[in-house]
Amino acid sequence: SWTVLAKAVAMIGFFALDIAIARLLGKDSYGEWSFFYSAIIMLSHICWFGINASVKVSISKQITKEKVSDCLKASLKLRLVISLIFFFIVSFSSGILRDYLESSSKYENLHILMYGAGALIFLSSFSEFYKALSIGMQCYRNLFLVTFMEYGGYLVFSIIAVLVLKNNTGVLAGYIMAGIFTLLLGYTLIRTHFVKTDTEISQKRHLQREILMYAMPLLVTSIGEILLVESDTFFLGIFSIPAQVSIYSISKKLCAKVHHINYTFCVTVLPQFSMITSENYKEKYDKFRKYGLMNILLSICVAVGLFITGDIIIDLLYGNEYSDAKIIFKILLIFYLQHSISYYFALFLEFQKKAAFESICYFVTIVLNVALEIWV
Repeated sequence: SWTVLAKAVAMIGFFALDIAIARLLGKDSYGEWSFFYSAIIMLSHICWFGINASVKVSISKQITKEKVSDCLKASLKLRLVISLIFFFIVSFSSGILRDYLESSSKYENLHILMYGAGALIFLSSFSEFYKALSIGMQCYRNLFLVTFMEYGGYLVFSIIAVLVLKNNTGVLAGYIMAGIFTLLLGYTLIRTHFVKTDTEISQKRHLQREILMYAMPLLVTSIGEILLVESDTFFLGIFSIPAQVSIYSISKKLCAKVHHINYTFCVTVLPQFSMITSENYKEKYDKFRKYGLMNILLSICVAVGLFITGDIIIDLLYGNEYSDAKIIFKILLIFYLQHSISYYFALFLEFQKKAAFESICYFVTIVLNVALEIWV
């Protein structure tokens, strides 16, 4: 299906680029980029403000073309306003930090990378927004096209820029170029669903408020999820050296991206559970249990396979320079199992508009995770 193709493109594009820049840049420069990008990913999830996840649910419940069009327009305006606000906040904050970072001896180019922080966050908010819309509308062909443009652009533009600039600022330039093309493509695709409607302005504003209100608990959930995945690299970058960040980052990225296998499965089967009634409850319950068991078995099979082949994969892809990542990778497979199994239930709660309960669970997890990382 288009969903499987989209995730295949994302995984292949991501790993091809990651392997290329790890080999081209070397441990220290690659570690510096990994530290910077982990901070960008965490800030991006805050900038997304839960809107992307909220829209995915809201658009899935629209029936007529007119309501779909109203939802698209309302959500697009929200996305643009919030993204612009965070663009200016991050850009201003980056300017303040640059003077301090320029005097840091640990990271050579971090002060230069900070120039593009606002642009990266702004562009990523739209690429994820378009993908969320595609999933909610079940337009999986659009999901593939946006994903192909995004990750294909990352790969091509970043490698060219790194070869020209000879340092990790080339990766930044490549990401920005790919983000611009993805933004334009995504807007072109959703415009095909725009139709003229006679919906009153008050109704459109009510829809925007509804999307925004449901986004609030999803924001907490989103921050919790990304802190579980990225805060370790960020804190390691603060308290350790770039070479150590590069070793850990490889192991973490392998585990995190393998999760896309489960993500593909979940986003394919769970949208059908957004509408549960007394008439279809039994049917939906049986399907939910069946798919949940399939997700668990899938996670176990992937984890066992990677435990056996992990050493070969790291040597083959990244080279002997990063061989220290092998033991870390095996330990992190435990995290992959936990995250992949829990994601099935978390996404189900989102489609049931139970994000408030989900956000409470994530808040507790956030506090424990950050406290333990700082303490350890």
